[in-house]
Amino acid sequence: MEDILEETNVFIFEGHDTTAAGISWSLFQLSQQPEHMAKCYEEIKEVFDNGGGDEYVTQQQINHLTNFSMCIKECLRMYSPVPLIGRQLHNEVVIGKCHGTKALQKHTSILLRK
Repeated sequence: MEDILEETNVFIFEGHDTTAAGISWSLFQLSQQPEHMAKCYEEIKEVFDNGGGDEYVTQQQINHLTNFSMCIKECLRMYSPVPLIGRQLHNEVVIGKCHGTKALQKHTSILLRK
């Protein structure tokens, strides 16, 4: 039971950490690119400025934020919150053709960089 609680805590807290990092880098990059920040601002204003301000955000509204979405995705590409992925091979893998081949043995642990 303790292992399950520990895993749950990791997922909950890592989600906060990666979200905070993504928001921070996105804001930083927008501050460095005033023309993109202005485009995002105008797009957000156009989609959400309906006078009331009390309505819930809808999926349709979010779908209209195309430029804003592209900026966020580019920031996440540049500053990935999860830069490495660990895997263990279940089969032998042969890599490389140009500079000779190498075989990675079954059960080898590898790290993949995004």
